[in-house]
Amino acid sequence: MFLRSILAFALLGGGPLFAQRPFLVVPRQFGAAQGMSNRHVTALHQDGLGYIWVGTVSGLDRFDGHTFRNWSAVDGLSAGEVDGLRSDAEGRLWVFATDAEGDINAIDVLRPDAPRLEPVSDLPVDQDEIIRVGPQRDDGVLVLGLRSPARCLWRLADGTYRMHALPGERFEPLGDDGSGAVIGLLIDSTWDRRLVTVGLNGRTQVFKELTKDTHVEAMVSGRRTRGALYRIRDEARNNTYYDTYSALSMELGLSEELPNGDPIRRPPNYTPLMNGMFVVDNRIHDQDGRLMFDLSAHYPEVAGRLKDCLVDRSGDPWMATEFGLFQVDLRGDLFDRWLYRDTLHNGLGLICRGMVWHADELLLVTEWEGAFRISTQGSAQVLEGIASPLYLFANHMAPDGVWWRGGPSVVVSRTSHGKERTYTVPDKIWSIHALESGRIILGGTKGLHLLDPTTGACTNWNDPQHPELNKATVLQVQSYGKDEVLVTSSKGLYRIARNGQVLQRWHTQGEGGDRIPFADLHHCMVDGEGVFWLATRGSGLLRVDPGTGAHRLFTKRSGFPNNMVYATYGDPFGQLWLSTDGGIVRFDKATGQSTVFTTADGITNDEFNRVAHAQAPDGRIFFGGLNGITVFDPKRFHRSETGQAHPLVFTSIRTYSAKANDWHELPTTRTVEDGLRLTEADGSLEISFALLSFDGQDHNLYAWRLGQGQKDWNYQYDPVVRLDRLPYGTHTFEVRARDAMGVWSERVIQLDITMEGPWHASTSVLMAGGAIGMAILFGLLFLVVRLWKRRPRRLRVRVVR
Repeated sequence: MFLRSILAFALLGGGPLFAQRPFLVVPRQFGAAQGMSNRHVTALHQDGLGYIWVGTVSGLDRFDGHTFRNWSAVDGLSAGEVDGLRSDAEGRLWVFATDAEGDINAIDVLRPDAPRLEPVSDLPVDQDEIIRVGPQRDDGVLVLGLRSPARCLWRLADGTYRMHALPGERFEPLGDDGSGAVIGLLIDSTWDRRLVTVGLNGRTQVFKELTKDTHVEAMVSGRRTRGALYRIRDEARNNTYYDTYSALSMELGLSEELPNGDPIRRPPNYTPLMNGMFVVDNRIHDQDGRLMFDLSAHYPEVAGRLKDCLVDRSGDPWMATEFGLFQVDLRGDLFDRWLYRDTLHNGLGLICRGMVWHADELLLVTEWEGAFRISTQGSAQVLEGIASPLYLFANHMAPDGVWWRGGPSVVVSRTSHGKERTYTVPDKIWSIHALESGRIILGGTKGLHLLDPTTGACTNWNDPQHPELNKATVLQVQSYGKDEVLVTSSKGLYRIARNGQVLQRWHTQGEGGDRIPFADLHHCMVDGEGVFWLATRGSGLLRVDPGTGAHRLFTKRSGFPNNMVYATYGDPFGQLWLSTDGGIVRFDKATGQSTVFTTADGITNDEFNRVAHAQAPDGRIFFGGLNGITVFDPKRFHRSETGQAHPLVFTSIRTYSAKANDWHELPTTRTVEDGLRLTEADGSLEISFALLSFDGQDHNLYAWRLGQGQKDWNYQYDPVVRLDRLPYGTHTFEVRARDAMGVWSERVIQLDITMEGPWHASTSVLMAGGAIGMAILFGLLFLVVRLWKRRPRRLRVRVVR
C-alpha cells in the first residue's frame, strides 16, 4: 500500500515529500528534589558568564547544568525571597524583592566569588525611594525608577550614577526606545498618567497621554534586545500590547487573569525565539502562529501561573512557575527523516537495505516494498518507485551506469534507460561490485561469486587456498589500490587481487600484523591515512593499521550504546559516524570518546540495518533502519573553536581539614588567578567544574589531568574531581569538556596547585641537612684515615724497643 502511494505520487509529478523535520520540543522540570531552594520560582536570569540564576520565594539559586547552589537569608538575602534579577557591567548580580504592589522593598548585591550577599551600599539615594527596575540590558546599564519625586536613575557601565528629575510623583521604567532613551510610565500627584521617554541627557518627551484609570505594566519577556514590551489596559479593561511604540496584534489567547490563590501575580509573557518562533504565556508557536508546544498540556497545574521567562544562549526558553522551573529544549533540524512513517505496523515502518549514491540521487532497495530513486537536491523527492516481488538486500551502481540489485538467488540489472534483466545465482546476495572488465563480483552467504553479465554465467570466485571463504557472509566489496579489492566478511577482512587470489587476510588466527581480535565484520572504511575502521558484529569498532598491524578496539566503554556496529563513515573534522542497534554514534578519533543520538534527537529509529548506508560526495550520510532513512550533514554539527558558545568554568574549589572535620570553600576566581597553596593540614582537595551548556547537559563529557608529566586525559561525566595525598611540589590541574553535540570546548582551563611539605621536608632544610650530613661524613672519613695512618707507626715503635 505504501509503495503504491509512492508510485502514485511519482506519477503525479513528484514533489517535496521528505521535508526537514520540525523542532523537537523536550521539557525538563526542576524543583526542590533537584536541589532548588523552592519549587515556586519567581525570577530568572543568565549572567555574562553563562550561569542560570533562579529566584524563588525562599532564596536564590545558581545552576551550572549539573547542580544548584543556594543562598538564603542566612547568606545575607535581606528579604528571604527574590522577585527580580539583573547583572551590571562589573559582573555583580543585583537581587530585588518587591511588595504586593510590585514596588521594590529590598536590594542585595552578590559579587563574583562572594559567599554572601551584601546590601547595596553605593546608591546616591535612599533605597526606599527606588520602586522599579527596568529590563536587563546587554550593556550592563541598570535603569531604576524612583518616587517622591519621580526620577530616572542610571547606573552606568563604569559604575557611576546619573539621575534626572521628572515632573511627577512616580516613574516606572518599561524598557528603552532602541537609541538609548528610556521608555517609562510617569505618574503625577493627581494620578494623571503619560508614557514618556527620558534621555541620558535628561531630555524628557511625552509620546502618549493616558487616563487616570489606565493601567500600564511591563510584560514578562525573555527578550534581551533593545525595546520595550508592555501592555496598556484602559478603563473598559481592554488590553493593547506594545513593542516599543508599535501596537502588537495578540490573538493567541493570552490569559489576562491568573487563577485564584496565586500569591504572586505577573503580567502576560511574550518572548520571541529563534527562527520566528515565540512564546505566549507557556505556549510555543511557530512563525505562522501555529501551536508547537503547550507546557500546560504536560503539566496542567502551571496554566496561567508563569512568573518569568528566559531565553538562554542556545535559544531555549526557561519558564518560571509556581510548580517548578521548566527548561524547554528546542532540538533543531539536524536530522532529516526520509520515508518515515508516524504510524507503524507491528512496530515497523519501511525496512531499508542497500543504498548507493549516484548523480545526485539516492538509490535504495527495501525488504518488502521495492526500490526507489530519490533526489537528494533541495527538498528530497521520490523520482521513481520500482515495484518488485523480490526480497532484495544488495545495491550497487556500476561505472557504466548500470544499477545492480541482489537478493536470495537473484540479481537484477537496470540500465539508465530502464531496461531490466534478471539473473539466477546460487546464493543469497548481500554485496555487489563491478570490475573494470565488466564482470560483477557478488558477495553472499557462501563467499564470492563472479557473474558474466553477457552470458549470465555465475561461478565460484573463492580462492582455493582459503576454503573458509565458502562459509563467509560477504557484506562489502570495494576497490583497494590499483588492481585489488577489499572484502569485508564474517571470516575477516581480505585483500584480493583482480584474479581472485587472496593476498592478505586479517582474522583472529592470523600471525603478526594479520591478527585481529574479532573477525565477524559488517563494514570497512579506509580513512585518509590508510587506516581501516571496521564495524563488527557485536564487538564494537576496530581500528587496524595495515602498515604496522597495530589494532585497537572501541566498545561500550567508549560511550557506544551497544557493540553492534553496522557501518562507519568519516567527516572532515576527525569524527566517525556509526550506525548501530542503539542509535547513531559520533566517534572522536583523537580521544576515542563518543556521542550518541537517538530518536529523542530526531532520527527515524534507534535500530539500523546491515548494508543500509551510503555517503554523498558533499559529506552527507544516509543511514537506513526499520522506519525509513536518517539523513544528516556532519558539517551542521561542527562549530569552530571561535564559535564555541559555551564557556567552561571552575564552579567550586574546596579543601578538607581533618582537624576541623569540615570542608572549606575557597573563592574560585581569585584562587584560579593566584594559584592554590596547600599544606599537610589540607587533607583533600575537591575541584568542581561545568560546561555551561544546558542542551543535554547530562551528556557533557569532561577530561582532566594533573601536570608533572601526565600526558593521558582522564574522561568522566561527573563534573567533580577529588584529589588526595598530592605529592609535594607544583602541579597544574587541567580540564577540557565536550558538549552533548560532541564539540570540545575552545579552551583548557587550568589551576596551579602547590603542595607544601612540612618544615623538615622543605628544600632549604633538606639542603642544610644534606650539607651537615656531608660534613659529618667527611669528618668521619678524615678520622678513619688518620687513625689508619697512625696504627702502623705505633706497631713499629714497639718492635724496635
